[in-house]
Amino acid sequence: MVRLQSASRVLLASARHGHGLVGVSGIGHKRQLWFQEERGGRLLQTEVVIADGTLHLEHSLRQTPYLNFMFKKLRGYGEPSGCRVLVLGVGGGLLPQALVKSGCKVIAVESSEVVLSLARKFMGLQAETLELHSCDAASFVRSLAERLSPDSQRFDACAIDIFQGHTSAVPAFTRSQSFLQDLKQILRPGALLLQNAVDATSSLKCSRSGASGESGAHVRCTARVRQAAPMGPLKPVTYVRHNEAEPSGLEAVEGCLS
Repeated sequence: MVRLQSASRVLLASARHGHGLVGVSGIGHKRQLWFQEERGGRLLQTEVVIADGTLHLEHSLRQTPYLNFMFKKLRGYGEPSGCRVLVLGVGGGLLPQALVKSGCKVIAVESSEVVLSLARKFMGLQAETLELHSCDAASFVRSLAERLSPDSQRFDACAIDIFQGHTSAVPAFTRSQSFLQDLKQILRPGALLLQNAVDATSSLKCSRSGASGESGAHVRCTARVRQAAPMGPLKPVTYVRHNEAEPSGLEAVEGCLS
């Protein structure tokens, strides 16, 4: 998540959420879903463009480049008939809806009913277009792994966009051996796993990525491939996350993951 700077915006809604707040602000046709710690600044999760009551996916993806990056890598990763994608962490719902629009079959998981309610009311989330579950991501993945049979359809790709509370810290469970082993069971061989992580997360730092800048200035997506070592090979990629325009280096960054 990116720290929001002060700007001329209108508060549309807010609610208590854990040890802080979650809310939606509007700036013209733009809507911003944000989280805030009790004594901290607001962290932007998703920014969308809504005009005449309609969510404009393409314009919205350009406003939130890290989701645009993940979308480009995930769409069509599986069979031509439709990539099966598991999305852990819905937030404003932009990524799963863009994937559905592109022809993917999406199962999305969000632990917070408050976040889902705000996304439906203000961010253009249409829950009926995808299979949406309101529950804990780790428990959901574990239940899928436990119910797996030889005939079960596995996922072609998985996106993780979850943070600890209202911070930029990646939850420890997403890096645990047990969670990754559960994911490995429900992903097909060669499946793609993308995780959004802020550059300040030391446990994901890697000199190969060339990460630099102030905390929160860069955002990282990591990719693991199921078919290799137990934890999968890790290919960290870092790119500047601006919310006004898509970074010019995006295409070059994508090449690092191919």
